[in-house]
Amino acid sequence: MNPKSWIMLRVLLNKYHKGSPDAILAYLPQDDVKTILSQNVTSSDPLPSLATVEDKIGQIHYSWLVEPMQKIPKPIQEYALGAIPSRQRSGLAKLLNMKEPGIELNPSARLYFLDKVYQFIDGLEILPVEYLPASSLNELVELDKNQLVEVLDLLGLYDLVHELKHVVDKRHLKRVYACLTKKEQGYLKIILHQRDRLQTPHLGIEHWNGNRQKLESVLHRRGIIRLGKAMAGAHPHLLWHVAHRLDSGRGQILVNQYAKEEIPGVTASLSAEVISAINYLKQNG
Repeated sequence: MNPKSWIMLRVLLNKYHKGSPDAILAYLPQDDVKTILSQNVTSSDPLPSLATVEDKIGQIHYSWLVEPMQKIPKPIQEYALGAIPSRQRSGLAKLLNMKEPGIELNPSARLYFLDKVYQFIDGLEILPVEYLPASSLNELVELDKNQLVEVLDLLGLYDLVHELKHVVDKRHLKRVYACLTKKEQGYLKIILHQRDRLQTPHLGIEHWNGNRQKLESVLHRRGIIRLGKAMAGAHPHLLWHVAHRLDSGRGQILVNQYAKEEIPGVTASLSAEVISAINYLKQNG
């Protein structure tokens, strides 16, 4: 069986055998029993495995749909675009340089064209978020794209802290703080004296020319890099879900920073920073 089948068996076992599973598993080969019990899945709900194509596509940022759409024959691209959920269609149409179609597809036709798009998405064997192994970073998949972007902005502040400790010109410090939102200023005060395990390249903030947009962009990218390293050793399907909630540009940077194994002495510390940022946003709206 493939990995998803073993996980599904574990889910069904969780649902229908609340006590010891020994009685039902006694009829299976020992290797199969070990494989089933090794699945780190706590969910007992089989419904996520039955999610519709529309549900699956709806969880992906529309920018990831550009490439699948471009693989569809041109004569039917308009119909495929018309099948995309409305909240994604407008942004996708702009990226494809197409007009939003004014056609109404019947349910059967809509399902047909959604299937056409979905077959070109790279996540066909990705686990539903409900079946991901337990991890503190699973909180990331509870956030939408805008919330994830805020988390990335907060994470980038850890790189800024390194620099601010060495800036002596108070006017320069005021210009830096003026570029931060009130939320970011509040979080910066919280982390200002925390120890950070990640060694990062120098920002050169003492030579910064005051351009707000440039500072925001640099810090945001540093936040993506930091999240990628925090996710080192995490389940690859968790990475997929987080990356695909972001737009493809940010998501690809995140994927490029990922490593299959934890970074000793670093990953655990960075994971704690991620959870700290999420909790701060929850407490501050």
